[in-house]
Amino acid sequence: MKKKHIYVEIKKLLINANSIDVPVAYETNVTEISNYYDIGDLFDLTFINKNKDNIEREEENGCRFLKYDNNPLLLVCFVDTEGTNWLKEFSTEKYLDDINYQYIYHLLPYKNEEKIETVGQGSYAFWSYPKSLDFTKNNDTLFIDINMEKPDYYKGLTFIEGVEDLKCQNIIRDILTCKVPKTHFKGKKSGVFFFKHNNHKGNKIASYEIPPVKVILPDKGNMICSSLFYSLLLFLIMM
Repeated sequence: MKKKHIYVEIKKLLINANSIDVPVAYETNVTEISNYYDIGDLFDLTFINKNKDNIEREEENGCRFLKYDNNPLLLVCFVDTEGTNWLKEFSTEKYLDDINYQYIYHLLPYKNEEKIETVGQGSYAFWSYPKSLDFTKNNDTLFIDINMEKPDYYKGLTFIEGVEDLKCQNIIRDILTCKVPKTHFKGKKSGVFFFKHNNHKGNKIASYEIPPVKVILPDKGNMICSSLFYSLLLFLIMM
């Protein structure tokens, strides 16, 4: 099969404060591409690290491209040295022809130096199950499992910022089981939602290393129509 050439422009940094083992992510310009998720296929990019003594050094960090529903192609990188980090400028495109069986990536020249503050120990996720949460079948509460490297470092788990965090338990080794009430998505429409957790600043950051979860919520219009229908039916019965 002939591979398709994909020209990737890094648009912006999505995570600017992380911890060791917590990947950072960059949004790219690529949208018209099939979903792609694989825990392999790492390639190296050069980052600059400035430590607490203001000493700078170059480091090669592993990165991969990931593509999910309703999201542009993401560049996800493991930046695991404490201090201030940023992706080193490169003036010529990087040709990546052996990391995907469908695509040859052309990573276009980059100059931005958006900073990443890396502090302390964190954790990354491997997978979650189920892939979707369907609240349309009279389900007020569902459960989801997340497999991760160090569950004890994965704090403040949620899908929606500004609401109460999910209640999770580490019942089985390396797996968090979380209770997800329908009310967690109050005011939201069906869609895909990334897991989010606390960084070292207490802010929420998304776990871009695993696919977002598809959440199916009752349609408010249909709920209103059903309520009116049953009210009318009850009225006719009582006449």
